[in-house]
Amino acid sequence: MGWKVHKKLCRDPKSAWDHGCVDFYQSIRVQDPNLLLEAISRLTSALKGLKCTMAASDPKEYARRLVFMSYAKIDADEVDAGREYLNEAIAMLSPPDISCHETLATLQSACSELLMTFEEIGDMTSCRNLVKTFIKAGVPFYSDPFQRSGHLVSSLQAKPWWDAFSEDPRMSWISQLTSPSTFALIREEAASLMPNRDFTKIGDGGRMEHDARVLRGDWREVVLFGRGANTSRAPKTCKILSEILPPHTLDLCRDGGGEIIFSRLNGDSRILPHVAPTNHRLTCHLGLIVPPESEGKCEIRVGNKWCRWETGKAIVFDDSFEHEVVNSTNLPRLILLIRFWHPDFDSPASMRSALNEAVNLKEKLHRQRWVVPLDDRTIEARLPPEMCSKCRRCDLVLKFKGGKRGDGKGGGALELACKVCRGG
Repeated sequence: MGWKVHKKLCRDPKSAWDHGCVDFYQSIRVQDPNLLLEAISRLTSALKGLKCTMAASDPKEYARRLVFMSYAKIDADEVDAGREYLNEAIAMLSPPDISCHETLATLQSACSELLMTFEEIGDMTSCRNLVKTFIKAGVPFYSDPFQRSGHLVSSLQAKPWWDAFSEDPRMSWISQLTSPSTFALIREEAASLMPNRDFTKIGDGGRMEHDARVLRGDWREVVLFGRGANTSRAPKTCKILSEILPPHTLDLCRDGGGEIIFSRLNGDSRILPHVAPTNHRLTCHLGLIVPPESEGKCEIRVGNKWCRWETGKAIVFDDSFEHEVVNSTNLPRLILLIRFWHPDFDSPASMRSALNEAVNLKEKLHRQRWVVPLDDRTIEARLPPEMCSKCRRCDLVLKFKGGKRGDGKGGGALELACKVCRGG
């Protein structure tokens, strides 16, 4: 055995992890997927050695490394191995010390990733059972097996369905929306777009391309407010909505937290069960064109309850609960979809705070997939030239475009930058 190989195999686990980190970043720098897999293998071996020491002396740090390795395994299509790491991390941190922000953040990352591995293959039963297990273990992020968003504001009332015509003054605008004259105007304007090419197909590179993963069939939209909006397509509808919607609803659309669209789901189509990323908004559907019940099933499920749209009627639900849509008829279903702030928010500042938290959490989870956890010891002398000596943990920014680790395609376009010295 060569001396260099012998030294690598005989390093103490902490040193082996540090050197695996260097190899990991070197593989990113040269865009070499094979080198990346070798680095992950070294980190895996180092983690086994750390289990005997760090798991007892610093369980929070060890759990962080378990979660990172789960990302590496899952992105390399070793999902079962990734789940093992996640289950170990969750068990190690449960019940959590709710006073420790770092512990809660690591636990939340582990729970969210584990749930996602099952949601992506459509195994909703396993997702619900996992949440039941989390609740029994004292994990504080969940209270209902159907509500599994990655970002949940705990102070907001949680229920899958809301009464659109309750006496709650916060919902009074829905009565205006469904008044005969308003409904007729909106329906006429939406129907006039049906024969044209104004409807963008979901999954064709548009605003909601990511939603194509839950689509089976033909789902199209016209965006009235939100990213990619064009109010000139339905000026009368946009004017009415601007006048009657709750305060700050259009701000929510402009800031990327929601949208208002004409949503068309053609016949023989289905939107598979999924959950929204956050609970800071509710969703209103106004039925514009609904296939008759005699033509087949055309319904939406939220939680464990199915509901059928009715022409001229509105329904309101919380899409942070598991939901799905089925149109098994041969006819299109057309609705006006409105996302609006959860009515329990009491100020624009609280709305902005919730939206910022959701955005920051998404960015943090993305970053975590590519930043190897390190302890207080530094390995600055071994870092690649492109890395600043201050690049550790959250100071490191990795911009990733497409692909995934170990996919044999170079892992996508990945750039290494530093917030401190290169304006990350």
